[in-house]
Amino acid sequence: MIYFKNIFKKILSTIFINPEDTDILKAKKIIWYSTIGSVFIMIIVAWAIFILLTFTRNNVKVPMIEGDNIYTALNKLYEKRLIAKTITQFSDDIDSGTVFNQLPKQGYIVKKGRIVSFTVSLGKKDNALPDFRGFNLFELEDSLYKKFNSKIPFEIENPVYEYNSEVEKGRIIKQSPKDGIPINNVKKLKVWVSNGPKQEGASILKNYVGKNIEEVSKDLAELELFFNCDFDIVTKRDQDMIITNQSIGEGKLISEILEEKKVVVFKVNKYLEKEDKDDFKGTYLLDLPKKPIPYLLEVKIQHGISKEKAIKKLNTKGGVSLPILYYAKNDSRLLVYIDNKLFTTINLQDELKQN
Repeated sequence: MIYFKNIFKKILSTIFINPEDTDILKAKKIIWYSTIGSVFIMIIVAWAIFILLTFTRNNVKVPMIEGDNIYTALNKLYEKRLIAKTITQFSDDIDSGTVFNQLPKQGYIVKKGRIVSFTVSLGKKDNALPDFRGFNLFELEDSLYKKFNSKIPFEIENPVYEYNSEVEKGRIIKQSPKDGIPINNVKKLKVWVSNGPKQEGASILKNYVGKNIEEVSKDLAELELFFNCDFDIVTKRDQDMIITNQSIGEGKLISEILEEKKVVVFKVNKYLEKEDKDDFKGTYLLDLPKKPIPYLLEVKIQHGISKEKAIKKLNTKGGVSLPILYYAKNDSRLLVYIDNKLFTTINLQDELKQN
């Protein structure tokens, strides 16, 4: 123990100035104190400078964005490396797209990456899409025509029909987009309409978009539905006879379509060879006789004295009008066969003159 005490005393006498020290030793210790102290002070100063520079580089002043257009506000925050959080709100006093109520306020010193939240005006609530749930289609159309003075600024898609035991038949169940969206952001409006409670054995109209009209025509003939086609010329063979749109939305009860005597109109692609494009004229609406049992229908086309060419063949009970796509050349005619017997002949040149 005494040994360690002696060592400790020796260390203290070496570091600190003692009365017994000579003048030279005292001078050496003072020089040593000065050197160590200078180094220590330099370290403290360097550390302080580092902290100061680091602090100032990572902090920015929040800019003033209230009253700015949203795009101007976003650009200001981006330049300061601040993150924007927007809240939308209708306002009768502030123009649509104008920023108000920012937080933190202008002038606050914050770190880069800090979230700055602000509210953007959607303008007057009259500029928002209404809630159409509970409307029927007539009320929907009437409301839109009154609101926009017959100039509806967006497309209304064909409604989709579905069974619903809670919403009255014919009333809108839901819509897309939802109500409250600014009208300027609405490109298309789609609604779902109630068919009422599910009916056992009831048939509904399918979504035929993307299907081949030849196959679809067989289904519709069996359902005894009237349909027509509006053809668009396409340049790709694999798109030939493909349906791109239908006038009555999927899910509509077949019994209602028949009762209302509605015609389903399809937009259909038609591919034509380059040399055929000048000959394409349109469609002929063929009225089929109604029979109690299905019969074989064949439609053929003949140009002049050339060989007949089959263009449609299906089994049907008739009672519908079938659109027949035709090419009109000199002496072109359609020949309609029922159960392999000639039923009628249509001279297409006469049809062209009448139309």
